[in-house]
Amino acid sequence: MPPLAATPVLDFGRGPLTGDYLLRIAIAAPLRVTFGRYAGGAEVSVPAGDCLYIGSACAQCGTPALAYRVLRHLTRTPPRLAHQLYPIVAAHFAAAGAAVTPATKHLRWHIDYLLDAREAEVRAVALWRTAHSHEFDLAAILAARPDCTPLAPGLGASDHRGASHLFVLQGGDTAWSAVIEELCAHRTTPSCPDLAGARHD
Repeated sequence: MPPLAATPVLDFGRGPLTGDYLLRIAIAAPLRVTFGRYAGGAEVSVPAGDCLYIGSACAQCGTPALAYRVLRHLTRTPPRLAHQLYPIVAAHFAAAGAAVTPATKHLRWHIDYLLDAREAEVRAVALWRTAHSHEFDLAAILAARPDCTPLAPGLGASDHRGASHLFVLQGGDTAWSAVIEELCAHRTTPSCPDLAGARHD
């Protein structure tokens, strides 16, 4: 198995393309971002380094909801170019039977405003295929880790009152690998039993 930190797409499971996902986002330089109407439109400081975003694409949205959602995250509003990882992730989903193209992007969710910045680049994607989302549980695990700090209260989690789904990660590749291992240890469903069942692309 290749090192987790060297793998751009980690796909856990063989089931339908619905479930949870985690984005590793590299911030090239400190930013001040207005996340739509969050905090009345106040700017939020985003430090250089790594950020994590946990999300879900639910079964109610139908297969291949994960493909549409993650590829949407990897686009930017026109005329800005997509994230460099886009063709790799698109090819991964196509190989899984989901050759999809997201609609033209409009800024809607909190995370859209960060991912639209040129200084933000998605470095890796982890997917947990399941019929039932564990997004809130996974976010709580991240919040409890000493190397993960919520970027701001309630940011990226409009449907999870009081929580944040956008974190600053300290520790680089080592921390990223540890995060993946802990989240997989939590995921005991048959669709994601352990790291040995992962597809690495």
